Amino acid sequence: MEQINSPEPLTEQRYLELAQQFQEQFNKKQEQLDKSRELLVMLFKGLITAYGCLRMMDNYTDQMELEGPMLLVKKFIEMGRSELSEVIEEWFNQNEP
Repeated sequence: MEQINSPEPLTEQRYLELAQQFQEQFNKKQEQLDKSRELLVMLFKGLITAYGCLRMMDNYTDQMELEGPMLLVKKFIEMGRSELSEVIEEWFNQNEP
């Protein structure tokens, strides 16, 4: 956007040009914001899906008698579920009305 440094008064045409420039900048920013919102929704859906999968695996492995390397897998599942749960809970807390 151009700087207005001239001491002469602005004409109606100049006001219209400046308003048009402002509208173009606003539209670009709005488009960027809309894309960011779409990305956020997509990422959150992925996060919720990952949490759901880990939760199902955690519940399933709770019903099994595991030993050896499978105990390590179970621990990773529990840790992943716990981490994702904290992230989701924090997101909800930040976005309360």
